[in-house]
Amino acid sequence: MKLLVQARPAKPEDLESVNSLAREMVGAIQNKRGGAALLASQPIESNAAQGWYSSGDASLVVATADSEVVGFALGTASLEVFSLHWIFIHNAARRVGLGSALLDSILNQAERQGCKRFDSVALPGDARTKNFFESYGIKARLLTVSREL
Repeated sequence: MKLLVQARPAKPEDLESVNSLAREMVGAIQNKRGGAALLASQPIESNAAQGWYSSGDASLVVATADSEVVGFALGTASLEVFSLHWIFIHNAARRVGLGSALLDSILNQAERQGCKRFDSVALPGDARTKNFFESYGIKARLLTVSREL
């Protein structure tokens, strides 16, 4: 039996699942190179999904596999630039097209909002994310370097 995968705008009943996935995402990236800096620049509160959902500025999309929420993407549009802040798929649900479904949905929203550019980030050394973005023609245009003083 084939798995039914899709991406759709989040609904109120999805928010607890999104919060759980956001906690999982934080755990997955906090100890990776650049993870702490990314989380410091874009903090995630324990009930972040409620704020994202109720914000008129944010686009929150969920990925489902057989109706179960297993991923999410969050982005905002400003001055013709759409910024994808987070995209995450539960580890056991990867490699079945959910990331592509999320990114397709987010890119379509960005175009409908009149955006001319799409920005996101990938952690240093995260070749899988970099390659995923590059498969959509999204190329690195800026590398931030840093050192503690």
